[in-house]
Amino acid sequence: MIERKDYQMIRKELGRKKLVAIRDVFEKEGRDFTPWLNNNLDILSDKLNIDIIDSNIEKGVGDFSCDIVAREANSNRIIIIENQFGQSDHDHLGKIFTYAAGTDAKIVIWIAETFREEHKRTLEWLNENVDPGSGLSFFGIEIELFQIEDSPVAPDFNVVVRPNEWERTIKVFSPKPTSEVNKKYLEFFSKLVDEYSKANPSWNKVKALPQSWLGFGGGRGGLAFNWAFRSRNRLSVELYIDTGEKSENERIFEEIESNRKEIEDRVGELSWEKLEAKRACRIAVYRDVGSSMKALPETEYPKIIEWAVSTMRQFSNVLSNYAKNV
Repeated sequence: MIERKDYQMIRKELGRKKLVAIRDVFEKEGRDFTPWLNNNLDILSDKLNIDIIDSNIEKGVGDFSCDIVAREANSNRIIIIENQFGQSDHDHLGKIFTYAAGTDAKIVIWIAETFREEHKRTLEWLNENVDPGSGLSFFGIEIELFQIEDSPVAPDFNVVVRPNEWERTIKVFSPKPTSEVNKKYLEFFSKLVDEYSKANPSWNKVKALPQSWLGFGGGRGGLAFNWAFRSRNRLSVELYIDTGEKSENERIFEEIESNRKEIEDRVGELSWEKLEAKRACRIAVYRDVGSSMKALPETEYPKIIEWAVSTMRQFSNVLSNYAKNV
């Protein structure tokens, strides 16, 4: 039995949790909070039980910019995240519809400090009335910051609206059992991710998937740096340009290509592919890996990965500067 004096001592040693104003930590939503969230999406992933990968901030959608556009790792569904300080309002409600339509998003996440009841009811109505087979889902999330004594400030995401039977929805859109060749892709890219993380510790690590390519954000919406197995037994290191509009893709491609000589002086000869028959454009360097992935021996992985890591570091360091300035 604990005596009264012992109980008082234990009580004195416990810290008190206090609410911290979000603007005391993040002065501006776009300049401060959104970049922080983009670098800490694992916290939100854990809360929603989804794996958010390949995120980009301020992706252009027409004349507007969506705060964060990403993908759900298991299904490749597009995720949009719109952040808002203060109470939810009609302006941001309209934005999430615009961004969802402009990116073909399937998972829509709206974050605010507090949600008005009518906005919660709107998101609930959408979740109840969309076709379950579409995969379209809406989340309303309230953000709060807490601190215990002098500890670091910690975020708390309170999910106030989520889709009906969300856990079952995740299972429906989980990938089907993978083929043997896709298992080999997963093994190869998992090793590549580990090696690239060692060579570039500041890199925002992405998740390998059982598919023939692996990519990460190119520093602006619609641009991605990829490793990809291509035809004729080749592995590419590439900048893939796809904003959703062919004319804009070609404009970006041409502006970067106008610096072709100085770029190739730094990274070597590249393949400049406007891909006339497709919407996207590509700037790439290739390596012959000797066989298809199906026949590629695991003993060949280390030297191919070594090339892929060193080439991507140099390639992305140079090309990202031109991409950001387009």
